Amino acid sequence: TLTHTQTIKVADNIPPTFVGTLPQDITIEEGEPIPLQKSISAEDTCAGAPTVKRSMREELNEEGKRVKIIYQWVARDVCGNEAVHTQTISITPKKVVPPAPNDTAEVVIYNGVSTDDANNYFRIANTDPNSPISVIIFDEMGLKVYESDHYQERGEVFRGYPNVKSVIGSNKALAGTYFYIVKYYKNGKQESAKGFLYVR
Repeated sequence: TLTHTQTIKVADNIPPTFVGTLPQDITIEEGEPIPLQKSISAEDTCAGAPTVKRSMREELNEEGKRVKIIYQWVARDVCGNEAVHTQTISITPKKVVPPAPNDTAEVVIYNGVSTDDANNYFRIANTDPNSPISVIIFDEMGLKVYESDHYQERGEVFRGYPNVKSVIGSNKALAGTYFYIVKYYKNGKQESAKGFLYVR
């Protein structure tokens, strides 16, 4: 009697498959709540349900602060096949917003102009830089003799000469007592000042 035996072994080399939407890599700012590691499940064609084990590790910088949290899920079926999913949570340093500048120096308005000195002019100091200054100057009769909405920009200053065309003798130097109205910005807030200006 002759006997022949054929043995067929079925090997399962296919790893389990995670079910549903998997957690993805994200970036958060320092101080924000850190998402908890979620529970996820897996399925497999092998007999018996696969097991899913969770783990977590952290990465620290030189200062000992957490910069990364890495969540990992390992699904293993009864045949020993594994599937791995990883979620990395990156933690960026908190943005530091610089405080608004608070210049405590008082605004100074120099109310004297000498037409004999070419370097002398109606000067306004300690206002916010890169902010417009508006100047209007009147004579004793209340007539406007000078006006500028961009004072002290690109050489626009009052040196004792009117710039209003209606003024008689507008090319001649003024002299006497005048009245000014100045609008400017200080620490981000618009302010105004009024006073007398002396031209000689």
